Amino acid sequence: MRSIASVFSPAARLIEGLSALWAAPPSAEAEPSPASGGDVYQRAGGSDASRAKALGAAATRPRDAVSSVVVPVLLVPKGSAVTDAQRAKLEEALEGVGRWYEERLPHRRVELAPLAILEGDRTAAEYLAEGTVWGEMPGELERKLGFNPWSDGRERRVALVIGRDLQGWAGGSGGEGRGLAVLGLESLVDQAACQPNWWCSEEMWIGTAIHELGHALGLDHDSDARSIMNSHADYRNKRLTREAAATVESNPVTRER
Repeated sequence: MRSIASVFSPAARLIEGLSALWAAPPSAEAEPSPASGGDVYQRAGGSDASRAKALGAAATRPRDAVSSVVVPVLLVPKGSAVTDAQRAKLEEALEGVGRWYEERLPHRRVELAPLAILEGDRTAAEYLAEGTVWGEMPGELERKLGFNPWSDGRERRVALVIGRDLQGWAGGSGGEGRGLAVLGLESLVDQAACQPNWWCSEEMWIGTAIHELGHALGLDHDSDARSIMNSHADYRNKRLTREAAATVESNPVTRER
């Protein structure tokens, strides 16, 4: 995975990072880790070797040894606001994300918990600065919602964080019942705030949510043009490869139908 955070301004990184990463061949992408999400367009600085080591160790455990669920989280930064109608729109879209996986998994379904609300410690601008949102989220989730997405226990959580005023920010990483995905809310509920950016549409938001959740469930990018892990666009006609479906179904967040 390439990082461009040190090259562009925060506003430009949102657009240029999306373009650069989508244009790059899959072989150019490094394997995601807790310290650097699969599609993180603004990375947090530094690394966390202990988390990466724990994530690798967890892969040796059987799925039945742990339990997990995907927790959608609406992040409302300081100074930002979300209307009841926007929240309802998000909840409807999340149901669509769950259905997309259910329709493409042969035997199991992804379990999504009810939407949680997180009142952020920082403004949206502060979260966007040098990928702060990626580094800050695990600690904030633990303090305010009672779980850390990198926790190496028997009861785990995958956090799907949707942030108001995070615009085109998107990234995800995880596996074995642990993980974190982050994306902005505007392209789903407030296109006037993100136009004329090419990613600013409801369809693109849903495709991005499916794609980034895929990273949080342990999926890498792939070269199959029909795969959602190849491109976020045209999500209705995208699929999971056989290998990707097997990886998702082996994750503790899935349940038998």
